[in-house]
Amino acid sequence: MPNLLERDFRVDRPFAKLGSDDGYTLECPNSSIVARYGDTLITPDPRIGILHGTSQREMFAWALQEGQNAQYKKLPFAELREADRLYMVHGGWVIPVNELDGKAYAVDMAEIAAINDAIHTGRTHDDALGIGPVGDYDV
Repeated sequence: MPNLLERDFRVDRPFAKLGSDDGYTLECPNSSIVARYGDTLITPDPRIGILHGTSQREMFAWALQEGQNAQYKKLPFAELREADRLYMVHGGWVIPVNELDGKAYAVDMAEIAAINDAIHTGRTHDDALGIGPVGDYDV
């Protein structure tokens, strides 16, 4: 499982999170970041200037199908660190993050398997097509 570390571009590290100069979470190189708070999944709003990940939308479709919540928002680093669980999502895969900047996170491998199965069997595809941020963007 990846250990998500603050990116120091002078040091070669396998995983990184990227953020804005004003302290907001953006994404990982090649991956979307999704945080779980109780039964709510949150990812940075793509209107902040990041790609709107297709795998992340599939994960949101799974959550909604399971009666959970999904939300786009500006996500400060401090709030990201307070998540119950963290995920990197890319290439059709949801990958749990077990540590961020020295803080350990719970990993539920049964949940990860269920999400990845839903994505790879096509169960989430049609619902994912209509998922995106709504309302005004908070600048």
